[in-house]
Amino acid sequence: MRARIILALLLLSFVAGCATSSTREGAGSDSDLSGKWSVTRPGRDPIVGQITKIGKNRYRFSNMYNLSGIYEIWKDMLVIKEPVHPNFSDLGWQIKNSSRLVVILAPPVAVVGTDYTGVTATKR
Repeated sequence: MRARIILALLLLSFVAGCATSSTREGAGSDSDLSGKWSVTRPGRDPIVGQITKIGKNRYRFSNMYNLSGIYEIWKDMLVIKEPVHPNFSDLGWQIKNSSRLVVILAPPVAVVGTDYTGVTATKR
């Protein structure tokens, strides 16, 4: 499972590296993502959660149901390191900018029952 995450991250890193800085929206680890966030999931009401900076490149997602846990910034992604729910160990958000995140790496539907790819979070 971890090998699949690493492979996916390497592929995403390669694809992201092909983009020029003019095509990216300012993603990266230099912005503090702490604050209240609205998470939009397909077919469900939005939820409001909290992202708290707990280290240099570490964040705690709380009150986000299955998406909660400890994440680390890796390039322009937040990758889950300590999921609250063990089935969500394969989860990664792309940092579009300091106020928008999109899930681009999600656990298999067969494991969690729904596709989380494309879930968005917007800073309030």
